[in-house]
Amino acid sequence: MNNKIDLPLLETERLFLVPWSSDFAEDMLSFASNPNVVLPSGGWKVIKTKAMAEKKIAKLIEWTLDKCRLEWAIFLKRTLNVNGLSAGGYVKGAIGSIGLHLNYNKTELCAGAGYLLAEEYWGKGICAEALGKIVHYAFMGLKVETFHINHKRFNERSKRVIEKCGFTYYNYSPHTRPNEPDNVMLYKLTREDYYKANNYPEILHERDVYRINYIDGKVNDYNHSITYQKQPNEYQCGQACVAMLAGVTPTAVAEIMYEEYGTADCDIEQALNYYKIPHANLRKPVLADTVLPDICILSMTIPGDLHWSLYYKGKFYDPQFGILDSYFEGCTIHYYWEIYKDISQQQRGSFYLPEYTRDENAV
Repeated sequence: MNNKIDLPLLETERLFLVPWSSDFAEDMLSFASNPNVVLPSGGWKVIKTKAMAEKKIAKLIEWTLDKCRLEWAIFLKRTLNVNGLSAGGYVKGAIGSIGLHLNYNKTELCAGAGYLLAEEYWGKGICAEALGKIVHYAFMGLKVETFHINHKRFNERSKRVIEKCGFTYYNYSPHTRPNEPDNVMLYKLTREDYYKANNYPEILHERDVYRINYIDGKVNDYNHSITYQKQPNEYQCGQACVAMLAGVTPTAVAEIMYEEYGTADCDIEQALNYYKIPHANLRKPVLADTVLPDICILSMTIPGDLHWSLYYKGKFYDPQFGILDSYFEGCTIHYYWEIYKDISQQQRGSFYLPEYTRDENAV
């Protein structure tokens, strides 16, 4: 396979896994300046300054394309209780990082992973939740056959995370120093075992679960104008927002999302990727002094419900209420998701799945 893939936003019950951006440099400095966090990982150095964090992030983004080392920042969700409902937001600041590495073992596409987490969040099951999502993405989205992972013998916390995610121990390295605390303990999980453990039918291997085959070509020129579209039912406000930007129907967007009822962050993000609409890595909170960018998707509450809307050059193109100069009482905007005018503004990792090349000298 040589599909070009945009590194996606991944979502779990408590977490957003977000492609790294220079916007998160202060966050990286906060957790990666702690030697207790960084040194056990083996793959990072202690980050001492914001400039070092910016350099590390730039390298992570570069490695995505050049080396198929995919890295996400870990954000903890915040729940907003509104009339018994919850709206996805995020606690300010990334609290860790998790990476996925792709390579070939003979003819088999394999994956590996590494992670680190701010010390104050240890013991809460966050690493296991993040790793579980990365494993799912590797098997279901990228179609890897085997997932390898390891930890230092002394790192009992990492051992528990790995075993909780279903990996099986099979060896250690180096063999010349048995029982040394720095020995690397080796684990693996095959696609076959992962499917069996989760009762997944084999037919899922053929399904494009993460919508990795994005279309190319020109889409609606939303820099100059958009056409208002009303949501076809009470559930498709998010689909209508993307439809106005892409110049398609909300029904078409629902088909891309595989989602007709309700819309999560990852659904919006996957549709934006599909239609090649450049956008920020994550929504940002609307504060008292926030000035909305020219084009952005809004997540908000309206009386009795959660809602998506589109802000376009000073007006609200609301899928339910029409084109508005302002909202009526009882509506609260919580977050905005900036839509960029130029692809160069988007800091996102794109990568090609590594292609297998046969070694003609191999026996």
